[in-house]
Amino acid sequence: VFLGDCSALHVLAVGLGKPCVIYEPMTARLNEIFWPLGKDGPQVNLVRGNDGEMTTDSRHTAETLEKVLGRVK
Repeated sequence: VFLGDCSALHVLAVGLGKPCVIYEPMTARLNEIFWPLGKDGPQVNLVRGNDGEMTTDSRHTAETLEKVLGRVK
């Protein structure tokens, strides 16, 4: 599982077919052009808070990682 932000490494992980958990601190990178596979799975998952907005909070990051790891065999 790749854990990081919307970056060149994220693009490489997607290209290799790896699941990605993305925490994105910059709102400018939330433009749909950067997210051709979407933001909510199954391969790419944006970390979101209880309000549905992006967050870098470690609790929500851990929850998202657990969700993604549960799907990885």
